[in-house]
Amino acid sequence: MAESVLETAVATQYITLLTFNYGASSVSRYCKYTKDITLTDAFTSDPSIQLKWRKMHGGVKDTPLEITLSTKNEPMLTLATAVIHSPVVVTIEEADPSDAATRRVIYKGTVSEVKINPNKKAALITLTLETVKARLETKLGALALKECDHIFGSPDCGINIPNLHTHPCTIDDVGVGGNASRLQLTLDTPISPSGDLDNQHFRRGYVEVDGLRILIRKLVSEDVADNQATFDMVRIPPPSWDGGAATGTVIKGCDKRRTTCKNTYNNERHFRGMGIRMPKKNPVFHEG
Repeated sequence: MAESVLETAVATQYITLLTFNYGASSVSRYCKYTKDITLTDAFTSDPSIQLKWRKMHGGVKDTPLEITLSTKNEPMLTLATAVIHSPVVVTIEEADPSDAATRRVIYKGTVSEVKINPNKKAALITLTLETVKARLETKLGALALKECDHIFGSPDCGINIPNLHTHPCTIDDVGVGGNASRLQLTLDTPISPSGDLDNQHFRRGYVEVDGLRILIRKLVSEDVADNQATFDMVRIPPPSWDGGAATGTVIKGCDKRRTTCKNTYNNERHFRGMGIRMPKKNPVFHEG
């Protein structure tokens, strides 16, 4: 009879790896382990990491995941301040801490909700992640509004944003005149023609710095000679934009009105505001 050999070596404990991608190119990596570790990439130890899994299924409904971890590192440090932040994508892996070849992705999602000090535990933050399945839950349909419902710069809109309506800039000041959501910027090159520096061209546009876009509510003032403009934003810019060193891009927008589409962008043929003119007859009640 052949002799059986029992394997008595202790099984390796797999560890959790988290990779955070945010901003234009920022990457932070953490691991649920007793020390920092390098598995091709360097991961900083955070023993407080906890994952709260929900029941997975094969349907189209999203299955969010909650991560609880320390607020001492980025991007959690900034997320915990409740200021607006660029999208944060989290990749969750597991691996044998002694073998980089065992790394495998088990979940990937975007931060959709932030909870500070969960269960009254200070210095912790809980992040809720949603996957691409969340997009399938978006309600479809078209509203009969007077404003165009195209996304400005989309193929349906027909306006070419990258070539004509994107302008590099430097943020000069945030909180102008005591208004927390008001900022002043200087354009790297003059707007041509100078008359285009107006609300018709910039309302509902964006100012973008390091991957974070904030919508422009309106143009407050402009100084064509110095290439400066002051905007009211729909959200308060983060502190990192203040101080005169932040560089980014200001992107033109559209107020969605037919007159703007026609007179400002010469694009009326693409205007889609289905409620601009109601038909005289309702075909449901029309008698043949």
